[in-house]
Amino acid sequence: KAMERGTAKDVLGNPQHPYTVSLLGAIPHLGTLGGRLTPVGGDIPSPLQRPSGCPFHTRCKQKIEGVCDVDPPGITRVSDTHTVYCYLYE
Repeated sequence: KAMERGTAKDVLGNPQHPYTVSLLGAIPHLGTLGGRLTPVGGDIPSPLQRPSGCPFHTRCKQKIEGVCDVDPPGITRVSDTHTVYCYLYE
């Protein structure tokens, strides 16, 4: 499931979900050949034993203990064209 949805301008220009922010931070940029990439940290969950709660909570620096690791977040509308599944925005 996509954790964030919107136009390219919404998601790339104003990412809201920590997963989106992490992914965009790991993209190499022109002019930085040989530079270090920023990996997405944390524990990669097993596809055979998915974690409870938000699928990204094992790798999220902003997770709320007892919340993000318990139930999956609902959808929050950021704008008319931008939504996110994250407790940080409820």
